[in-house]
Amino acid sequence: MPDLSGTIVAEATPAARGSLRVLRLSGTRSFDILKAAFVPLEGIPPWEAPRSLVLGSALGASGKAVDRGMAVCFPGPRSLTGEDVVELHLHGAPGVVRAVLETLVGAGGRPALPGEFSFRAWVNGKCSLLDAEAVQALVGSETEGQASRLAAAGLGRAFQGEVESLREALMDLKTRLEARVDFPEDAGAGDAAGEDALLDEAEGRLSGLISSARSVRSLRSGFRVALVGPPNVGKSALFNALLKRERALVTPHPGTTRDVLEETLEVAGLPVTICDTAGIRETEEPVERLGVARSLEAASGSDGAVMVYGLDKGWDAEAEGARARLGSQPILVAANKADLHVHAAARPSDVRVSALTGEGLGALVDALGRWVAERTPRPGPHPYALRHVESLREARDACRRAANARREGLSEEYVVQGVGDAVDALDDLLTGGPGDPEELYERIFSSFCIGK
Repeated sequence: MPDLSGTIVAEATPAARGSLRVLRLSGTRSFDILKAAFVPLEGIPPWEAPRSLVLGSALGASGKAVDRGMAVCFPGPRSLTGEDVVELHLHGAPGVVRAVLETLVGAGGRPALPGEFSFRAWVNGKCSLLDAEAVQALVGSETEGQASRLAAAGLGRAFQGEVESLREALMDLKTRLEARVDFPEDAGAGDAAGEDALLDEAEGRLSGLISSARSVRSLRSGFRVALVGPPNVGKSALFNALLKRERALVTPHPGTTRDVLEETLEVAGLPVTICDTAGIRETEEPVERLGVARSLEAASGSDGAVMVYGLDKGWDAEAEGARARLGSQPILVAANKADLHVHAAARPSDVRVSALTGEGLGALVDALGRWVAERTPRPGPHPYALRHVESLREARDACRRAANARREGLSEEYVVQGVGDAVDALDDLLTGGPGDPEELYERIFSSFCIGK
């Protein structure tokens, strides 16, 4: 487990060249360590003016100024971690950041471990475990749409509120059942119908949360969509047109694409990885057969596929054969080469496009956007980590055992055991489960970003 007695330092912004990067310290010596790396240019120093940004010179290990930046001090317990916290805002040159980090470490700071700032915040009661995990999920957002939807799912605490509500209802039921088992004369018969309804309701709410986890996983990781179809229908040209740059090689000869190319673009505010695949057809040519196999593998490993065919041939036996080998219905079908075959008719449900002129591309992206939107979670309670789903499943299964015990007329003790197991599973979800803080750090916080 991290040594909570030391003062830790790490970069709080991504380690990449940029206009601004932020270094963060937390611990009892944060302010003293800052004095070794920062000289205010004028006025009150930051350690004497809490929560005020102060302009000054940032020092390298040699003691010479390497940058002009801003420092701000947050005395504990009113801080991110509950300890004394410092933020040092520097220009984004890697050499500057390295030099100042060396100074801070040389003055007594210890490089932070992954997730150690969040761990200290949790230990000091500044956030719940679910709060910390929600922020970690948000940090990985690539688009505004991801961030806003994840914020609605996690940071609004809707999920935590739902779990606490379920736990409270089940705990109340467990208390009543235990009273009947221990003191049958005083507790009376109870409301069997109402208790059965409560168990059914809890199981339904838990099942709903579990079902929503898939959409949250897709939201966090983004979606994958494969462009599939027969050879020489313009999949690579359409791939380039969607990306608005020449990424894939395009020739008039069928079978040019042999491997799967992937690029990510933003659709409906969310990241969608588009996969350009080899044409699907029966062939005896060994290399092309490998390309076809990879195409089918890419399609099966994606969230969905866009079927592409050419208006020069129309929806023919080759197109039907390619679609049949997918094994599932595509998201939508694109009829390409509309510029060359102005009068050729596409089927009513197909999107008519031209990768060359851009005709229909907007309609194609809009259709993809609607598909993406249908698969993203609406605001409300949603689990956003694998361990959440595991605990929810344990709680749901325990509720089922309790309900089955009631239906089978088993002793009340079996019902109590099932309800108690459900409560324990939800407790584990909220608190991280049994074990000391070191075990909890290793299981949860150690997967967080350094500086988080």
